[in-house]
Amino acid sequence: MLSKFLMAEQEQNETISEWGLRIEELLLHVTRKTRLDEHEKKDMLRKRFWRGLRNEELKNANRVHFESKFSYEELNIKLREEEFEIQISKERGKQKCSKVHQRALNAKDEGDELLKQLIKKMEDLEKKVDDFKNERNLESSDHRNRDTTQTQRVFTRSWAWKPLCSI
Repeated sequence: MLSKFLMAEQEQNETISEWGLRIEELLLHVTRKTRLDEHEKKDMLRKRFWRGLRNEELKNANRVHFESKFSYEELNIKLREEEFEIQISKERGKQKCSKVHQRALNAKDEGDELLKQLIKKMEDLEKKVDDFKNERNLESSDHRNRDTTQTQRVFTRSWAWKPLCSI
């Protein structure tokens, strides 16, 4: 049982409270079979609790408390408080991320809609330009036909055969 206690580590999804309770229970089983004085029990509990912690972020934030010889109970409380604060900040971060993601999706939808409108306007403008070009070509072609006809008439009139004398 002592080896189980000395090898214990915090499980992956185990909270600080759950980890503390589990290690206390393991120590209780050890003390039933092995005689330890109170000071030695508290020191073993404190050290195993600290060394078995998985979360390095929590350890780094509370190292000063461990090194300044806080009791197991005080250390446990500090770590639970820190764990709670980290959890809250992560939840806030997720909420912000989801809001930002939602805004980005909305902006993308608005951008897509605007792009569709612009494409439609461009197609309409291209159609108008094509219509205008066709109209200009027709006018130009009509104008050329009129000019050609007028030129032919003038040419025909100026060079028309006229008798010099009447008989």
